Amino acid sequence: MRTRILIIVNIIFALASCNQGGERRRNQQQEYKEVDLSKQGDASKIFYRFPAPKDIIDYIKTDQLIYLKDFLNPISNADKYHDSRVQNFNLGVYAADFAYITVFKTLSEASEYFGTIEKLAYHAGLSSIFDEQMRRRVEANEANIDSLGAIARNSYNDMVNYLTLTGNERQLAIISAGGYVEVLYLAINQTDDLEADYSLLRKIYDQRYGLENLCNFMSDFTDDQWMSNLYHDLQAILDVFNLVDAKIESESKATKGKGGELNFSGGNIQLSITPENYAKLKRVVVETRGKYTSPS
Repeated sequence: MRTRILIIVNIIFALASCNQGGERRRNQQQEYKEVDLSKQGDASKIFYRFPAPKDIIDYIKTDQLIYLKDFLNPISNADKYHDSRVQNFNLGVYAADFAYITVFKTLSEASEYFGTIEKLAYHAGLSSIFDEQMRRRVEANEANIDSLGAIARNSYNDMVNYLTLTGNERQLAIISAGGYVEVLYLAINQTDDLEADYSLLRKIYDQRYGLENLCNFMSDFTDDQWMSNLYHDLQAILDVFNLVDAKIESESKATKGKGGELNFSGGNIQLSITPENYAKLKRVVVETRGKYTSPS
């Protein structure tokens, strides 16, 4: 616990307090229309087991991280995913791509990538969240990057809240995995020089603790082979992350915000990243991403 608090500096995490420790709600299957998120007192805090793609990209963005469209998952792939679990994984991927687009203010791709999210959300049973009303908001705000960023974050959070409240946490685990892997892929492909790109690399390596939370969350759903394979693929990335030596030079401090969230600030951790470990991390991330985004 101490290590997690120290490593995740300058990121705001609201800690879930749902049913005394996040008790599973697998028996609460409901239609979306029966769930009024506005009346759920703690709904806004449920999803913070790990950060949303928009929050990760905001955090890791440095001068070394630039917008490169070629790294996005092509929207033409969306119609080629037929397995529902692969569709869910790539819903997370496209959500991360949409967040990446909004962070870098590339408005021309925003609407078409949201359309792809809308399409996969329909297959995932989430069309009531990514609906025509939200599409109109995206189109109306194509020239307002701040509004698009808010839409990216809020729509993702609404999706996670809904999946949690309705007991669909298995689906949530898959979507979250897609978003996490895609963000790592977008970032790790832009690091070539360990010394010159150190500031970006250390922010990438900070994500290992969020990934650890995701792996712990997903471990509850490894009762079928597909989920087990995904869990082990994520664990393989985490294992490479954990090869890095971290030296804590000063501790970060956590203060409680008005909404009950914890704000981490200060602290300094030096990472010792070898070229071999970096190359292995890049290879494992690229291979994992390709495994689930390449059309079958």
